[in-house]
Amino acid sequence: MIIIKAQGGIGNQMFQYALYRKFQRMGYEVSIDDSYYSIKSMHEGFVLNTVFKNLDININRKRPVFYKIFMRYGFIKKFYKKINRKIVNDFDLEKNMLEIFSNPDNKYFDGYWHNLIYYNDIFEIIKSDFQFDYSDPIIPNEILLNIKHTQSVGIHIRRGDYINNALYKDICTIDYYLKAIKYVSSIHTNSRFYFFSDDIEWCEHNFKNINNSTFIKSKKNKSYVDMILMSNCKSMIISNSTFSWWGAFLNLNNDAIIISPVKFNNKELKSKLVLENWITI
Repeated sequence: MIIIKAQGGIGNQMFQYALYRKFQRMGYEVSIDDSYYSIKSMHEGFVLNTVFKNLDININRKRPVFYKIFMRYGFIKKFYKKINRKIVNDFDLEKNMLEIFSNPDNKYFDGYWHNLIYYNDIFEIIKSDFQFDYSDPIIPNEILLNIKHTQSVGIHIRRGDYINNALYKDICTIDYYLKAIKYVSSIHTNSRFYFFSDDIEWCEHNFKNINNSTFIKSKKNKSYVDMILMSNCKSMIISNSTFSWWGAFLNLNNDAIIISPVKFNNKELKSKLVLENWITI
């Protein structure tokens, strides 16, 4: 049995599910451990099986005994990982990808898995799995129709916990967004811009001079609604956020212009999440 730890918001959970699906396709028995959310309140909790009602996820809340004991104490965890390879994190998988993929069974995967090389052979399967429920009454259908029937450009701006985090700050600056808006406008002169953010008031203040703009107020504890709307936009300008990334990856328009930052964090020079046909600024 392979167990994958669920953690983070919906964007990270979707990457964890993608790894889950990868191992399933390889013929392994896999489960997702969502017990993290009963210990630590984060984002909106584990939401995959409520947002994507078609998913059949094997949930396993029984963490291995070795994990319960050793993950509680950081210094013991580091020592334990050196002598027992049952716990796999992001660094382990990137460094030893071929070895781990050749023998992933009976391991506990604790990470975020932000590397497209893991999934490039199952892209269409993942897209097929992540089907939004358009009958959900919380979806603002008037806005959705406007997005579908205009030259819509979704712009996602992540603020919140990114503002003072050295790992993520100063990547998607105001200048980045203005350059991206200028680029899209040079191709589609009739562009209509739809702003999505966890700080929409900041967006309204800083982008008030952008013509043909609509600022979407997110539904409380229903952030997936923004992802639904973004996936229907004719083009996307994304932030260095996995939530934003999935809105672009699931975009329903084959000829969509997708603009992305070069990197998603300040430890890397170039992100492993940028698709070949995306434009980087």
